Amino acid sequence: MTEYIGKQYEIITLILIRSVFEDISYRKFDFSVFGDQTITFIVKLGGIALLFLLVFVFYQMSGKGSTEYPASASMKKHVTQYMYIKKVVSVLLIFIFVGLLIYSAIYSFGHIHSIEEIFVILKKLNLTFYNLFFTTLILSEVFLLLFIMYVTDQFSIVIRNSSFIISTTLLKISFSYSGIAFTGMVILAVAFGVIMLGIYRLYDKKCLRNI
Repeated sequence: MTEYIGKQYEIITLILIRSVFEDISYRKFDFSVFGDQTITFIVKLGGIALLFLLVFVFYQMSGKGSTEYPASASMKKHVTQYMYIKKVVSVLLIFIFVGLLIYSAIYSFGHIHSIEEIFVILKKLNLTFYNLFFTTLILSEVFLLLFIMYVTDQFSIVIRNSSFIISTTLLKISFSYSGIAFTGMVILAVAFGVIMLGIYRLYDKKCLRNI
């Protein structure tokens, strides 16, 4: 689950990097004037560095601090079922994302009348493909969370995965904003996921060991 969420954080960081390249290509900043667009550009650069650091911390915490506990035969069976469900969901997501990509391309490029319109349409793909992309991820995470709650009632795991859903939802909401607000929302979403994973690791290490 943590690797699954980590890939989402990588994707949103790459999306922010893409927007920086877009700003560079259209020269949407001017350091001699230092206006709003220049400030937005600087915030994006700082946001990329901070997101890179947060992703690093997230992966560091996801690989440390976990404690293995003896599992019963029924628990092992549930874990096997859960792994099978995740593989099925992963395969389904591949077909869904390919379908979303085709739908977004048809929807976006279906009414092109000039070459200039292609660049305008490419900028609107965030509102079509990525919006549907993160909506699908949220639905799949909710499904996996429901299955996890069927397998185990461990409080920390339920809270951790619920927090990941909130983080993904915030990433989806970020596409409703632009400029500094978009960067801030992305950082907030990733930071929330990192903080909740850190708390989960502390809970796993300190509390469950004493049970």
